Amino acid sequence: MANGTAPAHTPCPPHMHDSRSLAGMMRTVCIALAPALAAGAALLGAGILVNAVAAVLAAITSEALFLLAARKKITLTDGSAAVTGLLVAFNLPAGTPPWLAAAGAAFAIVFIKQLSGGMGANPFNPALGALAIMHLFFPAEMGGAWHSFSTAPPITAETQPLAPFVALLTGGSGATVAEVAAPLALCGGIFLLVRRVISWHIPIAFLAAAGATAFFLFRTPGTGESAAALSAGYHLVAGGLFLYAFFMATDPATSPVTAPGMVLFGACCGALVIIVRPFGGYPETAPLAMLLMNALAPLIDRITRPRMFGGRAAALRQKN
Repeated sequence: MANGTAPAHTPCPPHMHDSRSLAGMMRTVCIALAPALAAGAALLGAGILVNAVAAVLAAITSEALFLLAARKKITLTDGSAAVTGLLVAFNLPAGTPPWLAAAGAAFAIVFIKQLSGGMGANPFNPALGALAIMHLFFPAEMGGAWHSFSTAPPITAETQPLAPFVALLTGGSGATVAEVAAPLALCGGIFLLVRRVISWHIPIAFLAAAGATAFFLFRTPGTGESAAALSAGYHLVAGGLFLYAFFMATDPATSPVTAPGMVLFGACCGALVIIVRPFGGYPETAPLAMLLMNALAPLIDRITRPRMFGGRAAALRQKN
């Protein structure tokens, strides 16, 4: 502070450093997701919209009821609950029953967000946590068609011709909105960067590490650089990776705050998601990989925190 005194209370993160409100940022996120949602509904059917509505309404209602029961201020106007519901819906297979979409969104809000202390105090991304639990307890409902598309096997020039790669880019393959609308999710992420809702550190590091990991992990001896590049490109557009990189890994409450920490966090997320794909027992292992990185975010912040100038000398003076 300018007068040398500290404020009496510092609220939980995420801390806002400019004049934009949290509600305005959440509206921008919803706008960025809207084209992908519309494309997903066109390609996968109206059930996608039904699940999105069910998840958003469940998230908003459960947050209101929890805050009311806890006698806390109801803060639905910030839009964070709606965004959580949308992110849950984006990662559900087209045939998921609406009740499960609603249950997953409610679980994300009540058990991961609010019971942890509310907005900014949750150690794990609510949508990621809900998806992991849904895969664990409802494998049949969360599997189905997803197994045919989301599980990414090792891909070479022989096993993955160019046609399926183009199909992914044009929405011709996939079982979730995050998959069939991957190009629009990428455009939405770029929109968030342009609007400065997120910074470049996490998504760029995420995608660069994912591409590099896929390039070396899935290359086959004798197939050449072009086959390895095709494999890396396929893994970048498959499995909803753009949604994870731009919309979920960048959650300010569950990611580091230092610039080096964000780069390290994004790179570890991207690499880990690719590494666990062939070995995971679930159709899409990204939520589990990213939840692990959420848990490590405080440690990353600690080891990447810049050292205060003169801090060691001051400590020695106090000791003496």
